[in-house]
Amino acid sequence: MMGFNVALPWGDSERWDFVVWGCEGERVLRVQVKGTGRLHLGGYEVQPVHSSRRNGKKRYTKKEIDVIAAHVQPV
Repeated sequence: MMGFNVALPWGDSERWDFVVWGCEGERVLRVQVKGTGRLHLGGYEVQPVHSSRRNGKKRYTKKEIDVIAAHVQPV
């Protein structure tokens, strides 16, 4: 509806969930989606982390993703 093109990765091998871009020649953005229903200090909290079997929780880096999108799950 907003005019973005969307591509989904094949499998589950990337840190991002999908990529978006606008018109031809515009930058492609890697988007990670996080869901939340947790209220914290009057707002919804999203933790920008992923789990690793060896190292526990790790923060996403600029090399891995460009944007985090939050999906607020109503109570």
